[in-house]
Amino acid sequence: MGYVTNGITQDGFGARLQRAINTMALTFYLRDKFNINLEYIHTPFAFEGFGERFDKEENARAVGDNLKPYNEISREGYLKRAILWDNFMCYSGMTINNINYSGFQIINSLEKLLSDVSNKQVNNKIYFIKYLSKEFNSGQFDVNMIDTYYSQIRERFQFPALDSNDEIIIHIRRKDAINFGAIRYIEDEYYLSILQALIPFKEKYNITIHTQRKGFDSAKYVGWHIIYDDEEEDYDLFIKMVSAKILIVGKSSFSIVAGFLNQNTVVYPSQLTKGLDRFINKDQFIKSLNT
Repeated sequence: MGYVTNGITQDGFGARLQRAINTMALTFYLRDKFNINLEYIHTPFAFEGFGERFDKEENARAVGDNLKPYNEISREGYLKRAILWDNFMCYSGMTINNINYSGFQIINSLEKLLSDVSNKQVNNKIYFIKYLSKEFNSGQFDVNMIDTYYSQIRERFQFPALDSNDEIIIHIRRKDAINFGAIRYIEDEYYLSILQALIPFKEKYNITIHTQRKGFDSAKYVGWHIIYDDEEEDYDLFIKMVSAKILIVGKSSFSIVAGFLNQNTVVYPSQLTKGLDRFINKDQFIKSLNT
């Protein structure tokens, strides 16, 4: 038996979840394509056994306001938050904590994984795969494999789902997004054009904007229901986004991974992270509302 795990990163928990799901989908794909004894095991967010020095990403985490209920900049705060996310995601499969990895060869290389899979030489090896965004975004791997293995992914992550038939959620990333320009920032005009098209539906659907206070121009959104990140736990919002009837995705890993797991209508902006084939863009969405 060979194992693949998502490895250790010190990012926000949306990014960590996205990378875990990418790794899980790729493992299932390789297992089926090559008919080999390869299994995904999960590295919990609070796991430190193969962690990098915590201070390596400390400056990056310091950007923006502190998150409640713990300050994620400190190691203690980050790990407390990680435990909350681990409990919330309720992973039901095998984790790295269940493995006596002393008898395994530990490999930190995607290229080695692909070579060993091709040669069917994965036994007694654990492959730590941290990042797959480049391979998915370039088309080396088809991002739609996340949809192919959706049911198996959800069997492993047993977080609760909501029966939400009238929820339209618009996720607007602000706070530190402006520091990254077009990579992560979407102009207000993009969202305002969507909201303009949604005016006739305000009575029928529960339309909510979720955002951060810092960098958000609330004066442009008068008359719409706004919930700020300091008013709601991020994992509670995650459930709502995954369950929403319509999800308007921002340029945020937290937003993107919710879109990957949302099986309803997802409106996806043009961005570096490749979307699923079933996603629609803003113009397609507005056209569907008009017709």
